[in-house]
Amino acid sequence: MTPEPLKCAEVLALLPHYLDGELTPELRARVEAHAATCPACANFAQAYSDLIAQLQGGVPPAPPTSDTFLDRLRDSIPLK
Repeated sequence: MTPEPLKCAEVLALLPHYLDGELTPELRARVEAHAATCPACANFAQAYSDLIAQLQGGVPPAPPTSDTFLDRLRDSIPLK
């Protein structure tokens, strides 16, 4: 007997496990079958995957702060 197709909410709940390779082959195939016929889930999965890849790359360092800015900041803090 063929299992029922997954619903969008089920696919979204499984997405982190799918991307981490934690699903059984059968469940992975069901997620892929749903995404193949549901553009909304396919687009969300791609966006989620892209976000995870960016986060794993780390946050880029902040640009260096100019001495002028630091001087103005220090000057703006009242001394007690």
